[in-house]
Amino acid sequence: MPCITFPLVANNAPVISRVGTDDIFVELSFRRLGARVELVATRVEYSAYTGRYLRDELGREICDEEDAENVACDLQWIAKANLAESGGYGAADPCGFGEAVEREMESIYAVAAE
Repeated sequence: MPCITFPLVANNAPVISRVGTDDIFVELSFRRLGARVELVATRVEYSAYTGRYLRDELGREICDEEDAENVACDLQWIAKANLAESGGYGAADPCGFGEAVEREMESIYAVAAE
């Protein structure tokens, strides 16, 4: 049987937060693009059958630094709605998406102030 491959956009940005359970979760990655920020929410599901993690991008937003925290909160709501369908909505690790972006921005400006 022939196989269909879908081209995927690579996401090499570091993950700053995740929400869900051990087997199904959504992770938020953060990357600075000059004065703008790219946030990507990716649903990750472990398949015991194949032993691999299946990834599906839920949202990718490029926004100004001032709006990044609000955009992250919106992405967390999208994640919650997506995970609620599968019953996989759990606790955020280490914190919610909005707070994770706020921490990331604080650390960026703390280094810049030195």
